Amino acid sequence: MKMKPRNPTPIVIGFEGTSLNQTLQQHLIKINPAGIVLFKRNIISLEQTRTLIHQIRDLLGQILVAVDHEGGMVNRFPEGCPVPPSSMGLGRINEKELLVDACRMQAELLAYLGINLNFAPVLDLATDERNPAIGTRAFSTRPDDIINYGRICMDSHRKLAIATTAKHFPGHGRSPADTHYSAGEVLVNYDKLWNEDLRPFRELINHGIPVVMPAHLIYPSLDSGIPAMFSRKIMTDLLRDKLGFQGLVISDCVEMAAVSDSETPSSIAQKGVFAGVDLFVSSFSLKKSLEFQLSLKEALDRERQELPDDNRKSELTAERLHEFLDVYPGNPLNDKSLCRDSESVVQMHCRTIEMRRHKSLPEGYRNFFLLELSGDPNRGINADEQWGSVSTGLLKTVESIRQHQIMSDCSIEIINDVIEKANLSHLTVVLITANGFRRKGFRRLLQQLEKADAVIHISLIDDRDVSGNLDNEWVTWGYNHWTAAALKRELLSL
Repeated sequence: MKMKPRNPTPIVIGFEGTSLNQTLQQHLIKINPAGIVLFKRNIISLEQTRTLIHQIRDLLGQILVAVDHEGGMVNRFPEGCPVPPSSMGLGRINEKELLVDACRMQAELLAYLGINLNFAPVLDLATDERNPAIGTRAFSTRPDDIINYGRICMDSHRKLAIATTAKHFPGHGRSPADTHYSAGEVLVNYDKLWNEDLRPFRELINHGIPVVMPAHLIYPSLDSGIPAMFSRKIMTDLLRDKLGFQGLVISDCVEMAAVSDSETPSSIAQKGVFAGVDLFVSSFSLKKSLEFQLSLKEALDRERQELPDDNRKSELTAERLHEFLDVYPGNPLNDKSLCRDSESVVQMHCRTIEMRRHKSLPEGYRNFFLLELSGDPNRGINADEQWGSVSTGLLKTVESIRQHQIMSDCSIEIINDVIEKANLSHLTVVLITANGFRRKGFRRLLQQLEKADAVIHISLIDDRDVSGNLDNEWVTWGYNHWTAAALKRELLSL
């Protein structure tokens, strides 16, 4: 059944599955969404993804097709697809040529697939190391650096008719909360928020960014007790009237606990529309409920029907969506050379590995004992990339790994046993950690490792894991499936 809707529901939905089966087809027809958002669960290969997008557009007509393609741990694509390093990894180098290349890499893959909206760049400041939701997704602590990065990202995508998204307005970097799982506040005064956190958003709006995504956080200095996406003071008075934004306002996923724990689909629709949200994202990642999406659709339909005659919110959203699709139609490009060769991707990832301490290995220590300190699986936005994927990739490709062990805690007995075995066999201990500093006994573990004849400590997140006392301490500033290939090259070059 082919349908060409003229008045789609202002929802961007996620779903299960990698093909347009009958269940998905029926659900899409019921929802009649303005767009879809893809996750790793929907993507097997490039050709399968091109086909899926084509089939859905053939069913629904011209729609918005979005993906979170940030780089680093926020990666929706399978092994072999070109994915850049994290924003923070790129920001540590902050070279224009590298940034242009990384952003072009992002855009080229999406252009080949026919995706017309990237939920990137992240414009949040890297101001709070406790922030569990942003972390290495943030480019820098400095607004000017983020502005430069945001412009490069936006321009690189626009050249290939792909829209970009300024998120998470008015700034998520100072929050210790992950709104996937809890509500949170940004407790900063207005002047600081305006001069620092809001500066990248202000500049990118002036530069013509087509989409803004609000945070689910509360900003008491802007509107007490009301999350940004439900605040008319923030979404309309600030974003539309004061900053002059004319594009689409697309919510973050409304299934996230900061919203859905306290709101119903009806109240989400009512409050969001009143505040000034154009499109509502229901990613199917947390609720995994078709009924939730259907209830949200019904609530938005009621909201549109009940608007007074002189209120043009619905018409304005339709106009903005129409203008968006005119500029960003989502026609897939057929040039497969847009998808980068693996060598260029590996080289880029090698550049963003920071060798905090780097020393040649002793003679005869060219074989390795791979030691992992296990961690909690990623959740929320980063759930597609797990910490164990790097060690798995190394085990598959580095033949000189002679032994492998996973530690579930910082046991001194275990680490002493590992050191003894490694020293007897002339093996270099390669320790991989991700947020190990949060673990009890972690610093003592690192102190014990100083007794190894040769050791390399690789921190997959940031530099809070490194002690400064081991011969080799490397920081990858986030990771994805290319990180193992880059680390393999560095290990074999020692």
